[in-house]
Amino acid sequence: MQPIEPVLYRKWFYTVAAALPGGMGDADCLRSSLGEYCRAPAEDSHEMLALLSDSNDITEAFLSDTKRIADNARYYYEDYAQAYSSACSRLQGIRAQTSSQREKHYALGCKTIEDVRQYSDGKRDVGIMFPTLTPQLQEYAFWLSMAHLFDSTEREHERDAEDYSREAEQSRFELAWKQLLGEPQSYRICLDALGPVGFYNGALANFLIFDVSLQSQIFHCYPALEPIPGLSVACVDDLQGLDDCLVEKRPFPFP
Repeated sequence: MQPIEPVLYRKWFYTVAAALPGGMGDADCLRSSLGEYCRAPAEDSHEMLALLSDSNDITEAFLSDTKRIADNARYYYEDYAQAYSSACSRLQGIRAQTSSQREKHYALGCKTIEDVRQYSDGKRDVGIMFPTLTPQLQEYAFWLSMAHLFDSTEREHERDAEDYSREAEQSRFELAWKQLLGEPQSYRICLDALGPVGFYNGALANFLIFDVSLQSQIFHCYPALEPIPGLSVACVDDLQGLDDCLVEKRPFPFP
């Protein structure tokens, strides 16, 4: 889930902030000094830096406020942890279907690009993936696509906005969350990989279609020659080189 983790960290921040009496101010330890969202208190946050600075700079009021926030965080922990789990648990369990679960789009036994092409030519109107596109890599590609679409959706909401307060930023985030990750039970999305991911009817295909069931926590994907009209399309180049890895008989390197 690595590509989508920054979005989950933001969801954690807003979930914690909603439970603490001081709201975002109390949850600010979950942001770094650069504004990045974290899963645990940031070591480089302003609060931590102050605690590590000269003791003469630490006032009694600061220590009192820090203790209040820490006490509240412990007191409300069950509330915000349960709220976060309710919002995110189904996302963390999503897996790609393996060849044993859905053999249709796998090029089982193919060792070369020409093998895959010939196999695809005999499987008319079925997208066939390169063997280097493993289930683990499919999951990475899926979350990469979702992170890209989330960013695009949030920017779209921001484009016409006049309010850039933290509250308005949260509102735009929650709207994007609701549209993409919160309420849908199943959907289809498309990834433009900007390079071949397999074959369709014997022709190299650069697009991946993801059929997703969030309720069942599974998806399957398959190559296509072009996007399906009406589908949301992510565009990233992180999968370039799948064909080269097949030629060189090595696994695809990804973070």
